[in-house]
Amino acid sequence: MHHPQEYHWQLVKLILHYIKGTLSLKMQLYKGNIHSMVAYSDVDCAGCPDTRRSTTGCCVYLGHNLVSWCAKKQHTVSHSNAKTEYRALATCVAEICWLRSVLRELGIHIRLPVELFCDNIAATYLARNPVNHARSKHLEIYFYFVCEWVYWGDVSIKFITSEHQIADIFTKGLLSDKFSKLTANLCIHGHTQIAGIKG
Repeated sequence: MHHPQEYHWQLVKLILHYIKGTLSLKMQLYKGNIHSMVAYSDVDCAGCPDTRRSTTGCCVYLGHNLVSWCAKKQHTVSHSNAKTEYRALATCVAEICWLRSVLRELGIHIRLPVELFCDNIAATYLARNPVNHARSKHLEIYFYFVCEWVYWGDVSIKFITSEHQIADIFTKGLLSDKFSKLTANLCIHGHTQIAGIKG
């Protein structure tokens, strides 16, 4: 904002082009089961070109409906992919925890465990296997937070391939084909006119 360059103007034009091309998209909600919850967690490791911080992406479904999502830059730079993925898992588990407490106050009880899908094998092993903790002391707070939820049986961390990772849309620019596929998975329907652009 203090020293705009031509590059920044090009990015603003891309954002406006994206908004114009997605004006007809609408989120659709479905009747049905509201007692099951599923979540997806992803990260764009060191994706910010200025700070090299990673971006966490998370989305949570109640039944077939998307009820919560986030795309958030992590607070610190990480030196390992597993660390960034594990931080993203912790963010998603915190969101699940909050949603469960809100639903419980409304008299809605969720079937446990909540399935949380992650596309990083190291992070999924770390959540289920406390023996790995000796090699990952820098993750201690996140480790205990996620592992307690797994231990209590409230959350089940499962591996998913990057190809099927729905939270991918919150962490990086995508080609229009994958973007359209993921928006459909997020219960967002309509016609996009952003073919051929990334972002």
